[in-house]
Amino acid sequence: MVISSMHGKYAEYIKNFLEDIAKLPSEQFTQVIQAVQEKDVLDLAVVYTAAVTRLSSLWLIWEDYCRESVSKPICTEIKEIVEHAGRDMGVVTFFNGEIKTLVVKLFHDLSPGIFVPGWVLAYSVRLGRPLASKLRELSIEEQAARLPGFVASFYVLDAMEKAMLDYYSSKGSDFAYATAGYIYWEIIKPCTLLPEVFAEGIGSTTSLPQIHNRVYIEVQESLLRDDTQPPKIDYAEYIGQALKEAKEALMEELKRKRFQLNKNT
Repeated sequence: MVISSMHGKYAEYIKNFLEDIAKLPSEQFTQVIQAVQEKDVLDLAVVYTAAVTRLSSLWLIWEDYCRESVSKPICTEIKEIVEHAGRDMGVVTFFNGEIKTLVVKLFHDLSPGIFVPGWVLAYSVRLGRPLASKLRELSIEEQAARLPGFVASFYVLDAMEKAMLDYYSSKGSDFAYATAGYIYWEIIKPCTLLPEVFAEGIGSTTSLPQIHNRVYIEVQESLLRDDTQPPKIDYAEYIGQALKEAKEALMEELKRKRFQLNKNT
């Protein structure tokens, strides 16, 4: 993930959000810390991340190998997946819709309601699951508790999708590369603003960037071995590491701000 200094106003929003938590009454502040500690979203984050990556990968395999002929077993498998959905649509429409639907569901279950992309809000309405009202109802305890899991999910997703984009660029597969570019820049990248701001600020002393790099390299190596199958990585290991790092960094920052506030009063 590219970490830049372009997110000043967003970083200020996060800073104010954390300071608001630090100013809470003692009992409620303790509840926030407890909620962050106890929130267990690893399984959910793994399921969503793996599912989005698998759908993306199958779509790219189709564009790379199956546009002219479906003779390869993987092409037949992909065709059957689309047909099994029971909807009269092409491969592109199917995968585009399924990936976007999964991302919206991820936001429903994991997003703290901060920096939600416009396309996600619009697509959630189209699905009949409007996100805006759902996220507005989150308590401050739930917002804080959701933050690490959301950051971890999109940190790993960003690495995986960027690795696939760069792989198909180097391979010279025009259709797959164009599709990978669409998935990364139009679907995934707008969702990574919060993780990027988190990494620049709260998570600047964590190993989140290193986790991102390891996932990227492992996906590239997996595709080099066999790009007719979705890349194989240990989702639980990487998301678990990122989740642990993000959770510890968040709690440490909240406690630091609380201590500073008490010291100055």
